[in-house]
Amino acid sequence: MKHLYHNTFFIDQSELTNDISFTHFSLTKKYPQNNSALLVDFKNNFKFATRCIKKLIQLKNKNINFQTVSNGKNIKYILSHYNQAILDSLIAIEIEAPKEKCIFTYEKFCDELDTVWKKYNPCHFCNNLCAAAKTDKRYSKPDGCCAVAFDLILLKKGIFTKDSFYPCPHLAKTGGCTTQNSACKMFACRYIKKNKLISLKPKQSLMYQCFFNSKQRLILSNNFFKTKEQLIDKLLEIDRTPLLYYSFQFKYLILD
Repeated sequence: MKHLYHNTFFIDQSELTNDISFTHFSLTKKYPQNNSALLVDFKNNFKFATRCIKKLIQLKNKNINFQTVSNGKNIKYILSHYNQAILDSLIAIEIEAPKEKCIFTYEKFCDELDTVWKKYNPCHFCNNLCAAAKTDKRYSKPDGCCAVAFDLILLKKGIFTKDSFYPCPHLAKTGGCTTQNSACKMFACRYIKKNKLISLKPKQSLMYQCFFNSKQRLILSNNFFKTKEQLIDKLLEIDRTPLLYYSFQFKYLILD
């Protein structure tokens, strides 16, 4: 039996015994307010897992409960064919405080992006110059991080000029980022894209797909060189502007 969040626990389906009552999970089933522990098979399928997590979020928002007490422990989930991303998503569902939930989901999403960068290591820094800087003079200034802005929206806002350099204020003297910025982590320069040196697919992240709405995704992908704290505050911002106008008016940008 493993700890999930506070006093909520999950077990693997292989640990299921006859004395543990459970309810089968279904994407279409309507559940009463209180139920026994929920048995969920995620099928090792990302699309299906995404639908499951979204369904579980809906059930949580409707205060529909799942619990079986066994050996003094509260079992909420009985799981099969799951992974760490699914467990993190289940933890996120249980977090009540909006800011705490936002910080948790944001950090987990950034961790997933970091894992991809470490796997591919496309920049190949040497003497503070990346692979692109060694082959193209437009990248030649040694900033130690992506400094050339190609983002059309930022160009239109006048924050950058094309092919201009913008030293990141959060770059450590010894190299590396001192804050967690999702936009920087999702950005790949033209050199990387042209040479297909990395495969960044945020939509294959459960955190991205299930816990951030369309406005928040704009915030996540467009606010370069901002601190994690600034991004969290922006993600928590309540703005009733329709999405189309929210996008056209660049209301997702952090301008201070």
